[in-house]
Amino acid sequence: MVDSNDDKESILVIQTQENTPDQPKKNIFVIETVLNEITLEEYYGFESSLRSITTDDENALPIYRLFRFWILNGHFSEKVLPLPYYIYLIGELQSRVEDNNVSKIEVHESVEDSVRPAIVDVYENIDIDTNPEINVEPKYSNWRNIGKIRNKVKSFIGMILVLFDQIIYRILDRKSKAVTNTIFVPSLTRFRSVKPVLDEMTTQFDIVTDQSLLSRFIHNNSKPHTECFSWGYARQYVSMFCILEQAKYIYDYTHKELIVDKTENELKSEIGRKCDLSPNNVVSHIFGEIYRYNQSKSILGYFIYKQVLQKSKAQNIVVGTGYNPRAEAIWLAAQEEGVSAYDLPHTATLEPPQTGIFTDYTFATGKFAREYIDNYNINQTNHTEVLETGRPYLESLNKSVSECENNVTQPLQIIIATQPFSIRERSEFIRKCILGINALELDAKTRIKIHPSESKEFYEKLLDDEKDIQIVDGDIWKELQTADIILTVNSNVGLESIIAGSLSISIRLSKKWPLPYANEGPVPILDDDVSIRCFFRQLDIERIREITNMQQSFIEREYIISEASKNIANHIESKSEERIN
Repeated sequence: MVDSNDDKESILVIQTQENTPDQPKKNIFVIETVLNEITLEEYYGFESSLRSITTDDENALPIYRLFRFWILNGHFSEKVLPLPYYIYLIGELQSRVEDNNVSKIEVHESVEDSVRPAIVDVYENIDIDTNPEINVEPKYSNWRNIGKIRNKVKSFIGMILVLFDQIIYRILDRKSKAVTNTIFVPSLTRFRSVKPVLDEMTTQFDIVTDQSLLSRFIHNNSKPHTECFSWGYARQYVSMFCILEQAKYIYDYTHKELIVDKTENELKSEIGRKCDLSPNNVVSHIFGEIYRYNQSKSILGYFIYKQVLQKSKAQNIVVGTGYNPRAEAIWLAAQEEGVSAYDLPHTATLEPPQTGIFTDYTFATGKFAREYIDNYNINQTNHTEVLETGRPYLESLNKSVSECENNVTQPLQIIIATQPFSIRERSEFIRKCILGINALELDAKTRIKIHPSESKEFYEKLLDDEKDIQIVDGDIWKELQTADIILTVNSNVGLESIIAGSLSISIRLSKKWPLPYANEGPVPILDDDVSIRCFFRQLDIERIREITNMQQSFIEREYIISEASKNIANHIESKSEERIN
């Protein structure tokens, strides 16, 4: 009789194909390969199912829904993947272990921190007879016991500071506000998305921000393009009763969420029921990162903006650059006060797959956006109405370059536009970009334009041997208007570069899908080294002009709607008139 353990094998989990050992094992699980296998239809299917989960008591703030965008999309931290990816990874690795009679799961050192919780979940989900060794488990257990407690303390302190700031506001700068028709809550760093709409408004409106006193003091004299508008501060509206209400909530929240993990445990249970697997470590990891980024304080915006709406008697509230817990809290307050909740996105590339769960209306770039949503059944559990108004800032960018000629000459001006992904992903992105540029048979000068949340030091160390490449920060639009080619992964920059008259090229990384303007439009999408070399080697001046013209025609047809600002303002004001009548 043969011992059953003799038939069992081990499986090695690695991050990329490049991490394959010199003497490869029979069973290798490549994270990047598996993530590349999931289709958009499968991804949105997972997302739709997870979006519909309900985890909260009727009398409590819906914590999961306030953090839904971050939990589902994972963009707020390089240590977190979108939840649908985690569900897919756990299912695939679990199936591989069971189908191949695996007794031991080995984890290569290349596997990123973002993936490790999923591996531990597989380890805990499967009953393996021979007690497999997972070399990441002790490290992960240490994180659970220490790191998360530290992050929870940070979360609690952040909420207390917001409460204290409101008390100071009430003492020093309490404001009695007149009745208004519409409240605009813009992002200070992306005010250009909102300003054109304000210029078209004919009814009364107020601009309100939830800046702290310290932030207000630091940034009060540095708001670009806002001098002609008067501002209010949400915390000026808050009553003493509201402050006490928040204090009670913090007390209850501390016990329910920071001590007993109420929503976290409910979410684990609901995902287990819907997906037939247990993502316990994944969910704990995501919540730990939310606490680490101190976003729980955003929940207090629900109480604060209820006061803003009650005292201003506004009929509409418009949030610029949403898709975060702060925006969700504001939209929830509007829903409960019977106020129309609008989402005015800055981001043009995402379209509205991630519209707020509590929004009534969102402004899309046009018919293309709506069809994209319909094709993938995005937003099917949401009541948000998608309005084909266009985006003001895209229209203004298009006007600013409409008279410019597309004059491509040598040396080519190439911009590598980075994003704050993980260290490995950023390094791989730069490597692939340089690989392509070196394959060009044309003269070129290259600049790396870093993302505002990145530092030059990372790229200076990475490019120590590449002395001819300049690293710049500052205004991306200024850089785009002098560029012939833009290399990017997944951002607004690729779309803006097309409008500016540059050739936009998407360098695809694992887990980073090209966004709709590239995925559905004439944007070259390159991933492996062979395709990158081949594409760049075949580029000449005529080919660059040809693809650039195709891209511009597509964007003008599908993304640029004239009088977008007026369209948005008219809709807001016409809805107000309907409610009055």
